Amino acid sequence: MVEREDGVIELHPELPVPADQVWFWSERWQRMEREADDDIANGRVGEFDDVDDFLADLDAVKYVRTDSFKADYQRLSAAEKGPFRQTVRDVNRGCDEFVRTRDPSVWPASLRVKTVRGAPGVWEMTWSPSGPDRRATWEWAGLAGDEGAQPAIRWRRIGDHLIFKEP
Repeated sequence: MVEREDGVIELHPELPVPADQVWFWSERWQRMEREADDDIANGRVGEFDDVDDFLADLDAVKYVRTDSFKADYQRLSAAEKGPFRQTVRDVNRGCDEFVRTRDPSVWPASLRVKTVRGAPGVWEMTWSPSGPDRRATWEWAGLAGDEGAQPAIRWRRIGDHLIFKEP
């Protein structure tokens, strides 16, 4: 609203959001923003050194997480989550190679991958060999896709040796 010198009041409509930003405030886009925030908060993000690493990650074995894994992951500190996410890259490469060859020697030695005694079908790995001993367990699963079931990892637990009470 502007009052001119001659006493006329002019009304100039204004949008609460600039026209070139309306798309961002749409319900659909805001829903996607909330999903992205949730992914970031829950560690479902990746950092890549270059495009080749990014593209390799797209081809990596997919994963799902159990509720136990999600709860365990939330208890990790930020300083622990970073190394785990880095280790997952090695796990993905190992999984891809294992799916292709079925050769257990393809796993990087530093991960100390092996099956969990007394828990058929459950695997374990070390993901913090230089700090406090941290472990994660998983099992193989199949995810339905466009071309049938695709190999996937179902992450079961993450933490210290206490996870082996219920791997």
